[in-house]
Amino acid sequence: MNNRRLLVVDDHPINRRLPGMLLRDTGWQCFEADSGQAALDALREAPYDCVLLDISMPVMSGTDVCRIIKASAALKHLRVVAYTAHAMEDAQNSILQSGFDAILIKPINRGNLLAALEPDSAKPAP
Repeated sequence: MNNRRLLVVDDHPINRRLPGMLLRDTGWQCFEADSGQAALDALREAPYDCVLLDISMPVMSGTDVCRIIKASAALKHLRVVAYTAHAMEDAQNSILQSGFDAILIKPINRGNLLAALEPDSAKPAP
């Protein structure tokens, strides 16, 4: 898992910084975006292996950003993980149906973050 690139997208600074702190010494490099538009700009400028995408952001929701990513020929291969506090099962099903590859429920820890980043993980990480 060396030199893998993660884009963390959240409108709250602490939620953007936490994954980077948890992923120290794991081979993941973390980059931050504070909005959906900033995330799309970052994705067009550099390659990433995964996007950790907050669902509830102002202006452009994480769901909208995910749909744009999955509709793009250049980006549709990208693993997109919902980063959310929406823990109810019906909300999780709706999130996965909108195109996300996995769900990471806040609050997070190192173990569930690493599990959500893996390609074979689709279930919500508790």
